[in-house]
Amino acid sequence: DSEAAQPGVLVRVRFGGQRVSGVIWARTDTSDTPRSSIRYIERVLSPDVLVPASMREDIGLIAKAYGGTRANILRFAVPPRVAKVEAEQRLAASFRRPVGGSLPDNTQGGFAGRGTNPDGTMPAGSTFAVASTVSEGAAQGYRRLTANYADVNVLHDALTGQRFQSFVFDSLPGAQEWQRNMAWMVATALSAGKAAVVELPTMREVEDLMPMLRNYGLKPFAPAPAGGWVGDVAVLNAETMPAADRYLTYLAVALGQVKVVIGTRAVMYAPVEGPALFAILEDAAYQNMDGMMPYPQARGVMRLRAKSHGGVFVAMANARTPQSQWENTGPGTVETPVSGYSTTIHPLASPLKDATPWVRWLNRDELARLADPSIGARVPHTAVRVLSKALESGPVLLSIPQDSVSETLSCAKCHRQARCAKCSGPLQLPADRRDSTPRCRWCGAAAINWKCPGCGHERMRVVRVGAAGTAAELAGLFRGVPVVLSSKTQGLVRDVACQPMIVIATPGFEPRVRPVSAEQGSAGHEYRAVAVLDAWTSLYALGVDARLDTLTAWMRAVSLCAPRSRGGQALILGETDPAIAQSLMLWDSRILAAKDLEERVETGMPPAVAAACVWGRRDAVMTLMQRIGALGGDWTACGELPGMLGPVPIAQPDTVDARELEATADRVKAVIRVPQSRRAELAARLHRETARHVASREPGELRFRVDPKDLI
Repeated sequence: DSEAAQPGVLVRVRFGGQRVSGVIWARTDTSDTPRSSIRYIERVLSPDVLVPASMREDIGLIAKAYGGTRANILRFAVPPRVAKVEAEQRLAASFRRPVGGSLPDNTQGGFAGRGTNPDGTMPAGSTFAVASTVSEGAAQGYRRLTANYADVNVLHDALTGQRFQSFVFDSLPGAQEWQRNMAWMVATALSAGKAAVVELPTMREVEDLMPMLRNYGLKPFAPAPAGGWVGDVAVLNAETMPAADRYLTYLAVALGQVKVVIGTRAVMYAPVEGPALFAILEDAAYQNMDGMMPYPQARGVMRLRAKSHGGVFVAMANARTPQSQWENTGPGTVETPVSGYSTTIHPLASPLKDATPWVRWLNRDELARLADPSIGARVPHTAVRVLSKALESGPVLLSIPQDSVSETLSCAKCHRQARCAKCSGPLQLPADRRDSTPRCRWCGAAAINWKCPGCGHERMRVVRVGAAGTAAELAGLFRGVPVVLSSKTQGLVRDVACQPMIVIATPGFEPRVRPVSAEQGSAGHEYRAVAVLDAWTSLYALGVDARLDTLTAWMRAVSLCAPRSRGGQALILGETDPAIAQSLMLWDSRILAAKDLEERVETGMPPAVAAACVWGRRDAVMTLMQRIGALGGDWTACGELPGMLGPVPIAQPDTVDARELEATADRVKAVIRVPQSRRAELAARLHRETARHVASREPGELRFRVDPKDLI
C-alpha cells in the first residue's frame, strides 16, 4: 500500500482493540516510536487525498489557536465517508477526456473545475463563457461600490493581489444590499483565479445570496440532467444536508472541481487551496461557535486561514462588533493567531443618507414633545398613524423580542440595570432564593451595600423580560388588516407578498418581501415601515454582547425597510440605551462599537484582553487555575485587574434530570483573563493542563473555551 498510502489519505487502522478510520498526516523514514508499538495499516480506504496539505496545516493552526487537538478539528472539518460517492466520482472521472485538445488550465480564471458530463462533453454554458460573465459583472459591481463606499479600491486590489489583507465591511441598509456586496467580492476573487469561502449564519442567508451569484452566471453545484454533478457554487451545511451530498460536495471542493463554497458554520473548514477569499456575515452571531471542544469560532478560524493562505479576510455586518472596532483602531492593535489590524470599508455620507429610512425614536421625552396623549402605551398614537399610512401601499414589519421570559435586577428608582461594582457584570438573585443577597453572574461577588451609580438609590427590583400575545393585541388596533406571525414558537414564514399586511416577527425570523409584479422592481422587496416594539427590554438583556446583539437584530430588521426616498420609516418604541438608538438612527454602528470598546478596556473584557471560560467540577476547575498560574502564579493579575473571575456555581447540564448525580453535583465556572499578547500562551497552557487532567484520569468534568462570545 506504499504507493496509495499518501499524506491526506483515509486509511483503516487498529487502535485500542478496534478498527478505526484515520488520516495519514505525514510520512517519514524514521520514528522515535518503538518498533514494537508500530502497527500495520489494515487498508487504504480511498486513493483520493481527502485532506490536502494546506488543509492539514490549517487544522494544526486552528487546533493550536484554540487549545485543542488535530483530531478535535478533523472531526468537524471532514464529513463521514460515503463509499458510494467515491465510486461514482471515480466512474465519472474515467469518462472525462479533453475537448478540443485539452481542458482549460486551472490558472486561467479559476473555472476549470466546473466538471464535465459523463460522456466527456462540456456542460451547457462553457467555462470561458462563465468567466466572461463573471468578469463583466464584477466590473459593473465595482463601479457601483465605488460610488457608495470609501476605500473600495483597497479591497479590490487585495482581492486581485497575492498577499494577506483583512477588512471590516459596514454595509448600507437595503433588502438586497449585503447580498450584492458579497456576490461582487466572490466574483472579483474568481476573476483573479482565487477560490471563495463565504460563511453565513443560517441557511436563510444562503438562500438570499444564491440568486445574486446566479446574476453573475454562477450555477449551484447540483446533479446534471445527463448525469454527474456540475456547477460553480457548492453549499456546505452540516445540519440539514444528507450525508452523501455533504461528502460529495466536500470531495468536489477538495479536488478543485468547485471554487466557490458558501454555507453555515461547517463551511469555515472548506478544503480550498491557495490564496482565497474568506468572508463572514454577522461575525457576532451565536451560530458561529462550534458546540464541541475546543469550541472554535468561525470568525477566528476564517481569519487564521486567510492569513495562512495569503488570501483576503472580510468581516461584513450591519452592526460592527467590538472585535472589529478593536482591529480597526490603529497601530496599537495586537496581532494574535486569530485577530489583528483590519482596514475598514464604510459607506459614504450621501449614499448612506439616501439609502436609510427615516428612523425615529419614540421614547417618553419625544412623545411628550409631540404631545401624544398615549404616553406609556405599547404602540402610541403617533406610531399608529405612521403604520396606518404605510399600510396603504405595502406590508409593515413589527419586530418584537423573543417570546422567552428572563429575570434580572434593576435600580428601583431609575430602572438602570444593576451591575457588579467589582467587574461590571449583571447581578442576579441565587436560584434557591435562600440567600437573598444578589451576586454577580460573572465573578460571583456578593453585592453588599450596593448603590446605583446613576442616581445613588440603594434598593433593587426584579424585572421580568419577555413578549407574547402581540398578534391579538395589534389586531384590535388595525382592524381588517391581515396579520402574519413568524417566530420560533409559531413557525418561520419564509416570505410574504408585497401588499398591505402586518408582519410580526422575532429577531432572525423576519419574512422576506416577495414582489407581486415585475413593475414593482426593487420596491417589491421592501417593507414600507418597520417598528421595533418593547425596546425597553434591551435595557435588561444579559451578557457581554447584549447591546451589540440588540443593535444587530434591529439593524437587520430596519435594513428590510424602504429608503426615505421611497417613503420608508422605522420606529423605535420605548426606552433604550441612547448609544443603540443613535447608532440605528444615523446607521453608524461605530458609535456603539466605540462605546463598547471603551467600557471593555476599562473593565477588562474581551477584546481588550484575551479570555477563556473554564467550567466543570469545582476541585478540577480550581486545580487547573492553580496549574496555569491564575492562583498564586504569574497570571494572578491582568494589568491592574484580577486575572481570574469566579468561581461561580452553574446549573447542571440540561440532560440531567431532577435526580442529582454525584459527577455533576458541584459544577462551577471561572474566567481567566490575560493580555492579548499572551493569548497563544493561554491556549497552550489550557491545552496542556487539561490533557494532563484527562491522561492522569483525575476525577471530575473539566472543559474550557477560548474567546467565548459570552461570559455567562
